[in-house]
Amino acid sequence: DERIGTGSAGPWQSGEGSQLILECLLHGVLIEGNEKIVCINPGSRRDLSIRYVIRKAFYYGAGTGRYYRKNMVPGNLNLVLGLSFSPCIGYVIGKKYWRSQGLIFSVAATTGRFFGLIYSQ
Repeated sequence: DERIGTGSAGPWQSGEGSQLILECLLHGVLIEGNEKIVCINPGSRRDLSIRYVIRKAFYYGAGTGRYYRKNMVPGNLNLVLGLSFSPCIGYVIGKKYWRSQGLIFSVAATTGRFFGLIYSQ
């Protein structure tokens, strides 16, 4: 779906990774972890304003929430809610990624996920 993911024109700036994983699973592709493969990310830019960082987190969350809305099987409300709250839950329980991003980022991402779940365009 070209309307979600990095570079999309709207507020749906994430979700392409989730889309890829679900498509693989739906088509019987086995996904395995390999701890010998390492992805290196230089991290977030530190010169961005807090307003920009919050907006980015919200839009990333919105794209993920839109993806959940579009593709989640009806009847999986508990799963969808759990996934939607995962940024804040991750921060509270000390998950490394969400802790490194900060509470404001985690709340903005969670809020964006709910926006993506309820807003239809």
